[in-house]
Parts: sequence; C-alpha cells; structure tokens
Amino acid sequence: GGTRHDGCETTIRGARGIARVVPKYHDRLKLDKNGALIAEHGKSFQVEATHDVAVDATGAGDAFCGAFLGHYLRSKNAKAAAELAAQVSGWVVSRFGARAVSDAELERRLLMYGFKI
Repeated sequence: GGTRHDGCETTIRGARGIARVVPKYHDRLKLDKNGALIAEHGKSFQVEATHDVAVDATGAGDAFCGAFLGHYLRSKNAKAAAELAAQVSGWVVSRFGARAVSDAELERRLLMYGFKI
C-alpha cells in the first residue's frame, strides 16, 4: 500500500534500498509537494508533483491511490499510473472540497493518458 511521508530523504533512501534488495517489494510513497516515489521489481523512481496551488488537500491521497490503481490495472505501467495519479491529485488539491465537480481541466489531464470522462 501507500504510506504518507513528508518528503523525508531517509525514507526515500530506505525505500530505494529495499527495492534493490527485495525484487518483489512494491510500494508507493506519497510525498505531498515532493511528488511520489514508486518502488517495484527491484527498481524505484520518483514522480514530480504538479505545480497546482493547493487550496484544500482533502481527498488528494484517495484521488492519487484511485487514479494510480485504475491506470495501473489497465496498463501495468507503474510510471504512467503514477504520473496520472499526480495529475489527478494535483487537480484535487486545487479545488475546495473532496468532491469537486469534474471540469475541462480534469478532462484535459485525463486525456493525456488516454482516459475520457
């Protein structure tokens, strides 16, 4: 599962170390404004956060997890899934409330990854 951390470099180094040693290790570390670290199959990579201005972080983690899982199950591509998840959670934090109404901006972000609303 994903664990929330506050951009701690020690945590990032630790997760990368585990990923190198344990080939079946899978984790998604949500790093708030520092993006996310994805570790799987002995490799790890970091995905940048968007430059959206945070208005309300309510629901951002759930949005990240849902978008990641939805795209990963469809594509089996963890990097693309994490990039989409960062876009969706960036959109969520730029709106007030956990249930923002989808708009043209969200549709644009989803279309970058082949999704239509």
